[in-house]
Amino acid sequence: MDPEDLRGAVSLADLLTSLKQRRPPTEPLLRRKFDALSRPALGALPLLVEHAVVARHARLTPNERDGVARAVTSFAADTAAEVAHVHARGAVASEEAVGFARGQASHLLRIGLELQAFARRMKVSYIRSQPIATHWPTPSS
Repeated sequence: MDPEDLRGAVSLADLLTSLKQRRPPTEPLLRRKFDALSRPALGALPLLVEHAVVARHARLTPNERDGVARAVTSFAADTAAEVAHVHARGAVASEEAVGFARGQASHLLRIGLELQAFARRMKVSYIRSQPIATHWPTPSS
């Protein structure tokens, strides 16, 4: 791989993974960077993104690693649009969405604890969990 190609891939990986920039990258800039990469550099991009994420945050699971690889190699335009949106907002999820998810998780935990207490009162030693299909309402904007 040409050193210039590698530099371009490293530069794109930095743009994709760093929220702390003076000027957030725009979608056209990210698309131009994706389009400028050669085939070998595009193949190395998932590894560079993973390395940047691991250096700043935490290890990726195999599913997350596969998702990152698929996103940056197969869905470059969608990835550029989503990353530009996240950078423009300065956060991955809104406070409203985080609060909604926190409330729903708290509600589910309360239900689980109530079921566990009920099972103890009924002297049931084992309750087998079954998945329940639910409809999750979306937070109102």
